[in-house]
Amino acid sequence: MANTYFQFKQFIIHQDQCAMKVCTDSCLFGSLLPVRKIQTALDMGTGTGLLSLQYAQLNPGATITALEIDANACKQAKENVSGSIFHSRIQVIETDIHNYTSPNRFDLIFCNPPFYENDLVSPEPTKNIAYHSTAITISQILSKAKELLQQNGTCCILIPATRKDAVEEILQNQQWEIHHRYLVYPTPKHACFRIIYELGLHKAPFRETTIFIKEGHQYTKDFIHALKDFYLQF
Repeated sequence: MANTYFQFKQFIIHQDQCAMKVCTDSCLFGSLLPVRKIQTALDMGTGTGLLSLQYAQLNPGATITALEIDANACKQAKENVSGSIFHSRIQVIETDIHNYTSPNRFDLIFCNPPFYENDLVSPEPTKNIAYHSTAITISQILSKAKELLQQNGTCCILIPATRKDAVEEILQNQQWEIHHRYLVYPTPKHACFRIIYELGLHKAPFRETTIFIKEGHQYTKDFIHALKDFYLQF
């Protein structure tokens, strides 16, 4: 049984009402979100509120709008945010991303989207929303992000490595520029299992970084450096 909460250094995530639980790759994703020249951020599908809280800690000058379609998850995200020291800078909104509009565009948009399309779905609707693209596809997420992003802004997404070719075809078709690509491996002996993208609508030099989470039974220096401000054991 998954823990009902996860304690970080500066906040706590309760997760008993959310299908999407705190996991290592999501925490890593949150720790790598860019901070420079960003004042407004949008979290598309916040779940427990994890990424919004991580970003609020990373960037003390940012205000964050966090969207969530599932009523129970939204309620839990609001509780996690309200119980944190960052509550004044995060607004959690229960809404379908398709229908969301904003008078202002955002400097940063980030999303840990549903991983699976055309896969065997769960009998639990909340798990389908969290893990499967039954409510929105990655293509739709990226299209919506283009609508809501500043021209010089940054969009970050986390995907399973098995979807790299399909996602990069979508990026090309929608005329996104890949600024930074993180290849995430469980260990040096395993295949890449997650990819983190920093995207923009403007050209920039391409960078690629490889991150191994563990070597043997120990966390790597790169992983510890990324999560040292969040994980209690570091």
